[in-house]
Amino acid sequence: MSIPTVLVLPLPFQGHINPFMNLSIKLADHGFKIIFVNSDFIHKRMMDSLVESHESLRGSNIKFVSIPDGLGPDED
Repeated sequence: MSIPTVLVLPLPFQGHINPFMNLSIKLADHGFKIIFVNSDFIHKRMMDSLVESHESLRGSNIKFVSIPDGLGPDED
């Protein structure tokens, strides 16, 4: 039997990312494979934050990916 996979795509607004991250961690703890998708800008900020606070996520079933948001670097 394959591992169930969940695609997590939170809205890039304040208040949506942290609850989805907590949900993703709980699902990963129960054996789910998680693909967590964010915009490039939010992804970079999130990765910088995770380095400092969530070293335990490095070996987890959570894969972080980013997609272009269509904005230039000065428009974020």
